[in-house]
Amino acid sequence: LLTVAAFGAIAASLPWLNGTRAQSSTAGGISSSPIVLDPNDQFLLVVNPDNNTLTGITVGNDNFQKLFEVPTGKEPQSVALSKDKTKAYVANAVDGTVTIHSGGVYAVVKAVRGGTEPRAIAITPNGRFAYVANSSSNTVSVINTTNDQVVRTIYNVGIRPRAIAITNDGDTDDNDEKVYVTSFLAQYRPGEIKPGADDGKVGLVSVISTQTNKVEDTIELQPLADTGFKSNGSALAKVPPSTPPTLFTTG
Repeated sequence: LLTVAAFGAIAASLPWLNGTRAQSSTAGGISSSPIVLDPNDQFLLVVNPDNNTLTGITVGNDNFQKLFEVPTGKEPQSVALSKDKTKAYVANAVDGTVTIHSGGVYAVVKAVRGGTEPRAIAITPNGRFAYVANSSSNTVSVINTTNDQVVRTIYNVGIRPRAIAITNDGDTDDNDEKVYVTSFLAQYRPGEIKPGADDGKVGLVSVISTQTNKVEDTIELQPLADTGFKSNGSALAKVPPSTPPTLFTTG
């Protein structure tokens, strides 16, 4: 049910969004992204970290045209769309805010503060909550999209969380989904500390239940693959280099 495709839709009531292509009824996952394409392939929203803006572009029928560009917070990283298709949510890393954009050209109507350096944001399938990964505070903020207020802060989600994906089982209940959060920095395996070793750390993905808003599991990824490179000696294993040194190369 997970997908890394862009998600959501822009308000169908806006004049440039009245596309004719039918939307698929198949349930699909939702993930954080710096770019959103509406399901009718008519419209794009893009965040621009270098100039702190949100851009709207029409793309229907290969008629590419920039419609607007509005200010966000500092260094926007991700954009998500509300279930009712009237609001865009933008995670701004430097400001530590999520700006809510609404109206015909998605101007800022509110700024919400959660954790430090928010980088990823995704909304549950039925639109009740937005989940925000805060990279520098190692937390996930939960925003109620009805009143646009932070209602929960989730801790122990990993080191430097920077991406989010949410399942979609196709029903009308947002309390039975899973939220997957990636850690940018690898960590030692439980009970193992091997400083300097290529396989000393592994990547982790935290699994959050939308019912409890707690981390209920952690997925361990594979360590760095063996590239075939072998050092001459080993400081970790206290093996001195040969004399004269032997050179190893990789193909």
